[in-house]
Amino acid sequence: MTFCQNHKRLAAVAKYSHNRYPAIDWEALPARLKRHDATLDAMLAGRRPSHYRTQLESHLASVAGRKGFHNRLAAGVQNAVPGYYGVRGSRRMLEHVMSVFAPKIREIAAETEAVGVTGVTGYLQAVLVPEMAVCLVKEDMECGDEEARRVLEESAAAGEHMHGEEEERVAYVDVEEEEEADEMEDVGG
Repeated sequence: MTFCQNHKRLAAVAKYSHNRYPAIDWEALPARLKRHDATLDAMLAGRRPSHYRTQLESHLASVAGRKGFHNRLAAGVQNAVPGYYGVRGSRRMLEHVMSVFAPKIREIAAETEAVGVTGVTGYLQAVLVPEMAVCLVKEDMECGDEEARRVLEESAAAGEHMHGEEEERVAYVDVEEEEEADEMEDVGG
């Protein structure tokens, strides 16, 4: 880790602590996500308003908006990181909403211009992942929708540094040592 990266991480830790963002129980997260499926389902069906769907539709209403969205999508910048949940939380939320809602979104794609423009994954990332993040923050911070969206926005940088992408952990195996151990077993056994 470079000096600059380390400094940013330390600043993120300080902000995380100062703002009293909660520790995330990654093992409990799948059950928490599932508890909010009915809310997201109601948003998809139009029985409940969706701030991020409204924002996306407004953005796509102009030709420039469509080009801008595709440029962001292509660059992998989609909607902001879901606050203090970071990239790790974003990936987990995307996997969850994809497994639960992708078939339903494919069904409504012909009727919903936003899905046609963004594609299923783009729609999930632009609308359902941030809506799921709002649900989680409301639960964590005991606040309303607007406050949760504000927390998501202000905590995104801290989340990126605190809960970045999980590193692949590959066990190092020394092949020569392993072969020597096998030979010792053969001699001894």
